[in-house]
Amino acid sequence: MKVTSCVDELQCLAGKTNLSFPEFLEFYDTITKQEKEDENESENDLLKAFEVFDRNRDGFICDEELEEALSRLGLRDETGHMDVKGMIKAFDVNCDGFLDFQEFKKMMA
Repeated sequence: MKVTSCVDELQCLAGKTNLSFPEFLEFYDTITKQEKEDENESENDLLKAFEVFDRNRDGFICDEELEEALSRLGLRDETGHMDVKGMIKAFDVNCDGFLDFQEFKKMMA
């Protein structure tokens, strides 16, 4: 197993073995910008998935919508029964019996 040093990693990522402060700031901005773009892409993917579950487009996933979506995806258990109410309850932070987008994101994490 090869151990790389910080200098080797910096050389690989930035093309230099040391950076001035302005170069560091530019390098940092580039990295954080990419992370934000990746987060936005993930958020968009989750929103598309949420829309697949939220069939009536009311902004919430109810137990019937969850069961229907999971069935369409072939995710029923061997008995053909799914405890969708339990699944919703496990992630339903505000206890309204539905999953909103934020709760759905936590479920998918």
